[in-house]
Parts: sequence; structure tokens; C-alpha cells
Amino acid sequence: MNGNRKKKIVAGFCVFLGLMWLCTVISKSIYASKLPIVSTEKIQQKYVEHIVEVDGIVIAGEKSPVTALSGLRVEGLAVQVGDQVEEGDVLFTIDMDDLTDIIDEKQTAISKLQTQINTILENEELARQKKELEEQRAREDYDALARREDTLVGRGAEEVNQAEKDLENQEGGDDEALKDALQQAAYAEADAKWQRETAMKEAERKVEDIIAPENADSTLEVSRLELSDLQE
Repeated sequence: MNGNRKKKIVAGFCVFLGLMWLCTVISKSIYASKLPIVSTEKIQQKYVEHIVEVDGIVIAGEKSPVTALSGLRVEGLAVQVGDQVEEGDVLFTIDMDDLTDIIDEKQTAISKLQTQINTILENEELARQKKELEEQRAREDYDALARREDTLVGRGAEEVNQAEKDLENQEGGDDEALKDALQQAAYAEADAKWQRETAMKEAERKVEDIIAPENADSTLEVSRLELSDLQE
């Protein structure tokens, strides 16, 4: 009896241990299923990427571009890539012969442009003086023509008046020759007035044509802009 009891106790204890192990396994499985899965990789050197969307102005980070006039050869470099420089430090030197040639070319071009500008200004002054003279002469012609035409019209009016007086002084007032003379004098006066109006209108238009503005010309302004660029 005692032997069987011991066997039962040992068997029950083993069953208990088995149940405890099974519960432990189940518990760990449930716990592990809720944990995040982490994977590992070999260490590598990379840049940290982080995208930021904002509005702003992008500037160089402690770097400034260095430029030189086109057409100049660099004679020597005073710095190397990665050197730290400050304002005023010499970065490179240029070939002075090339610079002298470029300056000479620019000076020649400047001289040509300046000559062109001076010629344009002189021609504009001559054109202004010529226009003033033409206007003065046209006005003088207008005044002289007005006096001449007024005289002709006045003579025609006098002839009409004289013909009327001659007809009135004629006894009976029925002389056909005097009537014809009066009619011809009236026609002559009308023709003189028409001639005066036509001639004066033509003379006035001639004055207007002379004083009318001329077409715009940008040659002078363009030459001055080119000269300014060359001087810079």
C-alpha cells in the first residue's frame, strides 16, 4: 500500500509539473505574439534622410561661388578644395595680358560708340536748326502771300465799286457795256477771294507740316545703353 501511494504521489507531481510547463509555454507564446518583431542588419554608413516641406529661400551653406569675367585665363590658384577662406583672401590670379587685351578692345568699342553718339547729337542739332529755319521761312512766305492775296482781293473790290459807280452815272442806267463790266468785275473779285483762300490754306499746311513731330528714333538711346555697358 505504501509503495502504491508513493507511486501515485510521484505520478501526480509529474502531472503537476507537466501542467505548469504547458501553462508556461502557452503564456510565453501569447506574450511573444504581442511583442513587435525587430530585425537587425549589418552596420552601414548612410545619410540620415528627413523630408521637410516648408516655404523659404535656399542659400549655400557656408559656400559661395567664385566667378570671373569670361575670356580671362587663370594664372594661378591660391587655395585648394576644402580650404577655409575669409573675405579679402586671394583665391586666384588672372593673366594680366589677357585682361589688357580685353580692356583695349573695350576702349576701342567705347571710342567708336562715343563717336557715333556725338555724330547723332550733331545731326540732331543741325536738323533742329534746319527745321527752325524752314519754319521761319514758311511763316514769312505765309505772311507775304497773305498781303499779296489781300491786295488782289482789294483791287477786285475796287473794280466792282467803280463799275457800279459808272453804271449809276450813266443816264438811264441801261448801258449794256457797263453792265458787262460790272459783271466781269464781280467775277474777278470772287475769283480773287477763292484764290486767296486756296493759297492761304496751302501755305498754312506747309507750316503745319514743318512743325509736325518727327518719327521716334531710339538709335541715340540704344547707343548710350551700349556705351554704359561697355564702361561697366
